[in-house]
Amino acid sequence: MNKNDYLNQEIVANFVSYLAELINGEEVLAFAYRFLPQHAPADFDQIFGLAGTAQKLEDLFDRYWWDRKYYDANAENLANLQKALRSALASPTIELSEVRSVIKAVMEWGLMPNAAAKNMAWAQLQEENLPGLLLEGKSELECEKPNFGVFPRVRMNAGYTKVFSLLCDGIIIYDGRVGAAMCWLVRQFLKTAVHSRPVPQALAFRWAK
Repeated sequence: MNKNDYLNQEIVANFVSYLAELINGEEVLAFAYRFLPQHAPADFDQIFGLAGTAQKLEDLFDRYWWDRKYYDANAENLANLQKALRSALASPTIELSEVRSVIKAVMEWGLMPNAAAKNMAWAQLQEENLPGLLLEGKSELECEKPNFGVFPRVRMNAGYTKVFSLLCDGIIIYDGRVGAAMCWLVRQFLKTAVHSRPVPQALAFRWAK
């Protein structure tokens, strides 16, 4: 099945419409959230409250807190990393140190130290093959009918999905947290669609091993 075949399935097309309505603020989200005081900035409780319900998707962007930064600062950081990574891999003479430097920054942004170190060890091990492997993964992820057989020769996990989200067009970060969030959104969608049967296979997003 290629990407268009998948998206043209009725249940998928309806889910995409539901997501569009969430993004546009036309659909109520009603997501209950709770932050631990030690994981929130000093002003968070005063501005938003440590617990509450986000009625719109936009409310969660306002409350987004990662790497000791709000959403806008994180978005700016990732945009700079994306520019650096794409530039390094598009250069006629690819500097391996530049590619590794950006990957290291992405891993340090998105992972715990042990996981980041393991992913960097893989990058080091590939030596001069690293750029080609990244570009091979990019090519497959962006094509109409990806060959997922290139993975795991091309490393893909919670760290490298972040790298490929910056390198590829139309590809999001897809780690366990994103997968779990997608499953929650599917459940909300199926409730609005009065769907009482099991979760359709086309919407059964994976989020853990």
